[in-house]
Amino acid sequence: VSQSRYERLLINPSTSTTLMAVALDPEALNDARRLRIVGEVEDLSQAFGLSTGTSVYFSGLPYIRTVMATTIKDELILFLIASLLITSLTLYLFFRSMQAVLLSLTLVVIGSVWALGLMSLMGYQISLISGLIPALMVVIGVPNGVYLVNKYHHEFRKHGNKIKALTRIIERIGVATLITNATTAVGFLVFYFTESSMLQEFGLVTGVSILLMFVISIVIIPGLLSFLPEPGFGQIKHLENQRIRRWLERLTRWNEFHRRKVWLCSVLLVLISCFGMLQLRSNSYVVDDLPRNDHVYTDLRFLEKHFGGVMPMDVVIDAGRSNLAQSPATLQLAEGIQALLADQPVFGPPMSIVEIIKAANQAYFHGDIAHYQLPNAQERAFVLPYLLRSKGDSGTVMTSRLMDSTKRYLRISYNMADVGTDSLGTVMGNLQQGVDSLTQDGKAKVAFTGNALIFLKGNQYLIRSLAGSIGLAIALIAMMMGLTYRSWKAVIWALLPNLLPLIFTAGVMGWIGISIKPSTVLIFSIVLGIAVDDCIHYLARYFQEVRRHQRSTLEHLRVCTLETGGSMIYTSIILFFGVS
Repeated sequence: VSQSRYERLLINPSTSTTLMAVALDPEALNDARRLRIVGEVEDLSQAFGLSTGTSVYFSGLPYIRTVMATTIKDELILFLIASLLITSLTLYLFFRSMQAVLLSLTLVVIGSVWALGLMSLMGYQISLISGLIPALMVVIGVPNGVYLVNKYHHEFRKHGNKIKALTRIIERIGVATLITNATTAVGFLVFYFTESSMLQEFGLVTGVSILLMFVISIVIIPGLLSFLPEPGFGQIKHLENQRIRRWLERLTRWNEFHRRKVWLCSVLLVLISCFGMLQLRSNSYVVDDLPRNDHVYTDLRFLEKHFGGVMPMDVVIDAGRSNLAQSPATLQLAEGIQALLADQPVFGPPMSIVEIIKAANQAYFHGDIAHYQLPNAQERAFVLPYLLRSKGDSGTVMTSRLMDSTKRYLRISYNMADVGTDSLGTVMGNLQQGVDSLTQDGKAKVAFTGNALIFLKGNQYLIRSLAGSIGLAIALIAMMMGLTYRSWKAVIWALLPNLLPLIFTAGVMGWIGISIKPSTVLIFSIVLGIAVDDCIHYLARYFQEVRRHQRSTLEHLRVCTLETGGSMIYTSIILFFGVS
């Protein structure tokens, strides 16, 4: 039999490369055994490569997912330790107090442990998205600690009474902290109502963990401070930071004398960002988040080059009723579909009953390449009965994975390249048009399935979920703020600047070519959560000023900026370095 029929399916003669497929038990794919099995396959294959002096490459979705899951688990610990160290250093540079650092880090550590414990109790696995949850505990816990400790220092400097200062931080910052944590939790909990199970798990765990973070913050910070000595001059010295003070004074002058310029800059920023948003794409790859020199990435590209790829995609033909899958009409339809996919370079060679029948027909004629074709009516009587009864070494019928037992459904299996969701969508659209033209009589139905398409659909779900969840989160946050402050006008004006970071983030992603994908889709929720936190703390201080003092609006704003602005600057810079 000519080997040309097996090129790019099992062999590549031009590079002396051969392919071996290892099928895993479906049950083992979904439990901890997968790690052990994949490790053993790697060890055996690499030992073979060393003994024979050959290069061995590994790929396939089970393998990629196993390696990435292990990498995420390892890097989760590394990332958490690194972010804690950087955050601690930045906190110390601002507060010059180990007490403030340890108080904030206590919240982060306890919150992270609780979040991971919650994931375990719910039976959720660590994924690319849920691996971000400990980092989010840093994002939420550090601002809580900074605002509470900073307010404590402000109050103690005013009157020198520790108990009075602790009472006031609970009274004046406690409600604002509750609202900030609740609104941020809402921003993530809305993911629970999306179509993506991965986002549902992430949203539920993150939302509940953020609410728990409020409980931890409001109990632990005042509790520990009550046992610690009164803050000395060195601990509250950061309140006299002249550099921060000058920046806050400059901000108040902009508010008072340059409001038109501020508006103009904001409008220009929005316009520039909108142009960037027009460049934003929702294109993602299976190995998007791996370095280009990682062996998983390079091995995948090697197999794509030599064999067409490893992303599974299947075509299922429903013949309409039993025993019609092996009919000449159905087999000719399958051959026509294979011809359509042969014109698409992203697909490797097919594995189907059509190819097996052609090879059997060729073998019947002593390997004559001219007979590598579907048999005619006379030849079918000799070839098909023998083929459909033939069994492999395992005792199963050879065609059992390509045709069901009722002989109604045919399966054509392909491996394709990881071309990205944009290109995959275009390819599938063209194929659907071609298939529709082949099935105009309506007797047979054709469906595309496989992990490649599941990946495409999952990405589309993520994009739709992002838009819906962000809109729902903004509406719920506005409602909560309106019910709290009893001023819908103030809430609407306050939400406008909170939309700027979202628009700006989308614009930057568009301008520098970062696509919307699972690992970047959460950026918007994180940005919204941080921005709303600052907004609520500022609003809470503003309404306290309005209730307690008879001043002009500009004077109220000046006091709010000078008192809360420092905490806003601290948290923003700390989070910048921590996340970076």
